[in-house]
Amino acid sequence: MAIKDVPQVLNNFEVYKSGTNRLYGMAKIKLPSLEHLSTEIKGNGIAGEISVNVRGAYSDLETTITFRGVRPDAVDFLEENSSHRLTAYGAFEYYDAGSGERKVVQFRADMRGTTKSLEFGEWEPGEAAEAELVLTLDYLKYSVDGKELLLIDKYNFISRVNGIDFLDAVRLALALA
Repeated sequence: MAIKDVPQVLNNFEVYKSGTNRLYGMAKIKLPSLEHLSTEIKGNGIAGEISVNVRGAYSDLETTITFRGVRPDAVDFLEENSSHRLTAYGAFEYYDAGSGERKVVQFRADMRGTTKSLEFGEWEPGEAAEAELVLTLDYLKYSVDGKELLLIDKYNFISRVNGIDFLDAVRLALALA
């Protein structure tokens, strides 16, 4: 039986806007929850109700960035002329239980979306202040060490998980492919 790598800790992370602009002073980032869009069906042939997923469709994808302190450049995210592109990199440490060695694995999240909210938070003397930015995403791609795990592109009808595109047949049926 092969011994797997054991994930241990996120060593650190960085986030870039538009590919090259490093976002400084971030306390944390919350990546989107993935929840299938679903509907309830009932009727003849079904004993009760059942929730079914809509193929390749997801509920609203939101990412939240928490900045330390008041960040004047956070206001840039309120510009409405175009979407914002973010790339988050995480350096995760893994432990090989077989060899006893530790290694670092890169997790990358590519995101595109628009600003849903920007909050400059509460101020209290002697306490750290935080600002919170929430983006609604139309594009999300996760990869580990360069290998794509997930790609959701809502406007281009792409929902690919582990290399399988669940919207391929939908694009064909809609004459989009």
